[in-house]
Amino acid sequence: MDIGALILMGGKNSRMGGNNKGMLKYKEKTFLDCIIDIFDDFDNIYISVNNKIFDEYVGKYESKNIHIVKDIYEEVGPMGGIHSVLKCCKEKYLFVIACDMPLMSKEFVKAFCDKFERDADLFMTCNERGKLMPLGAIYSKDLLSDMEILIKNKKYKLIELIPNNKFKKIDLKELGFTDRVYHNINTPEDYKELIKSNI
Repeated sequence: MDIGALILMGGKNSRMGGNNKGMLKYKEKTFLDCIIDIFDDFDNIYISVNNKIFDEYVGKYESKNIHIVKDIYEEVGPMGGIHSVLKCCKEKYLFVIACDMPLMSKEFVKAFCDKFERDADLFMTCNERGKLMPLGAIYSKDLLSDMEILIKNKKYKLIELIPNNKFKKIDLKELGFTDRVYHNINTPEDYKELIKSNI
């Protein structure tokens, strides 16, 4: 497969009171382990981490097909993690997800990747309101030079990549899914609601 999987773990977790969201438990597994499981068909899984937690994850998670990658640029959000992994990954493309999205499913990832057209540098879904989903999307190595320019200019939003690159989108309805798969857990209240709902 020419698409690798990237799990972003380098956030500050400030809205979660500093607790590492990837280590929260959901159905007896950590969020991180839930997400690793959905990528078991991928040849390589990359986990992007910041300098503070790098040593912890190398020892615990690194294996033959799981690679821990330290951020080159600190404090620039998802853009920094994606850039760091695109620089070193074996594949041309990465399916990128955040560690706080435990409801993402293997079925969705397969359906989305099956629809991906290789002439796109950036491939996202949009929901019924037209909102784009920048995580749970595919990014190409061809974005690297533009990413470096944006980071240098302190423009860290992923949608900043759209105007100057080959961008394509697909409606979630066409894939047969709702934006539930994109639900992310940002706060203790979000987490309590997830556990309570048992979805």
